[in-house]
Amino acid sequence: MPSEQKTNQSESARREWSDIQQSEFRRSTSGVARRRKWTHIGRWVGMGAIALALVVALAFAFHSASRDSNALEPAAMVEKITFRTDGVLNEKWLSTVLDLKDGVTVSSLDLAKVRASIEAKGQIRSATVALRLPDELVVEVREQTPLLKARAQISPTEIKTLLISRLGVVYEGAGYPVNTLRALPYIDGVMLRMSATGFEPIGDMEPIANLLDKARVGWPKLYSDWRTVSFQRYHGPDSPVSFVEMHSRSMGTIIFSINDVEDQMRRLEKLVADGVTASRKPVVRIDLSIPGQAIVEYADNTSRTKGH
Repeated sequence: MPSEQKTNQSESARREWSDIQQSEFRRSTSGVARRRKWTHIGRWVGMGAIALALVVALAFAFHSASRDSNALEPAAMVEKITFRTDGVLNEKWLSTVLDLKDGVTVSSLDLAKVRASIEAKGQIRSATVALRLPDELVVEVREQTPLLKARAQISPTEIKTLLISRLGVVYEGAGYPVNTLRALPYIDGVMLRMSATGFEPIGDMEPIANLLDKARVGWPKLYSDWRTVSFQRYHGPDSPVSFVEMHSRSMGTIIFSINDVEDQMRRLEKLVADGVTASRKPVVRIDLSIPGQAIVEYADNTSRTKGH
């Protein structure tokens, strides 16, 4: 019995010791966990506070910038207009087209509308419009090159001189020197038709433009004698019977084929050098359309054929 009692006491002591050790261990583990837990919570709260502060700062900055921008817009006026062209127009012409003399705000300027209003003018081939902040409007244009001129009756009481470009565009010219306009031949044999924006273009102008350009550059004296270019017998570049008639001051009517322009100009130059136009008999017609020949007709109904 004593031995059994002693054994029971020993086991009871071990249990009590075990209970004491486990209890202390659990309390120690729970304390560490709590500290870790609060450390994690603190970190997340700190990160959240930083993120919230950033969001608030960005929102405030955006609001302030938007408010400042809105506040400045009414005062942001177009103060300078830069105009560039490859032709004869100037800033004065542009001011009449844009009508910005009373000023306009940068924010209210419609660049597409400005460009359309400029390109609506027949003299303009193309236009580029841009804003150079804070207050500069930049306009660049490419102009038509006048090739011929025409007299057109716009109304019963109004007759205007119009220009025709090498692309066939019919327009009212502006800014050209008087001598430039005076040197252009008139067009004949074409009906000018009005359209909603001005006049319908003249088609198939390239062969005639090529003829006139080569004559003006290579034979300027002969070209300067031409007063009128007639399209009466011109039927387009693909027709085998297309001819162009030049009515000149000293040689009557000169008939050209639209092909081999240089050869025809050399034959005409040779006729002048041979004194054909200096004859006592006035020349009324020179036909250069037959390859290798020049048929000269005089006022007395006589004619002379020269081969070259």
